[in-house]
Amino acid sequence: MIQFPSFEAAHDWCHSKGYAQAKTVRMSAATSLKTIFQSKPG
Repeated sequence: MIQFPSFEAAHDWCHSKGYAQAKTVRMSAATSLKTIFQSKPG
């Protein structure tokens, strides 16, 4: 867990490009995993 000096700092970091990119990568990874599990027979 990253420590922030204030809630505003954490909020700014969360809305930065790097966070959005990481979130997108995680979501697409989760989606492809879900697809793999759903396409498995049985």
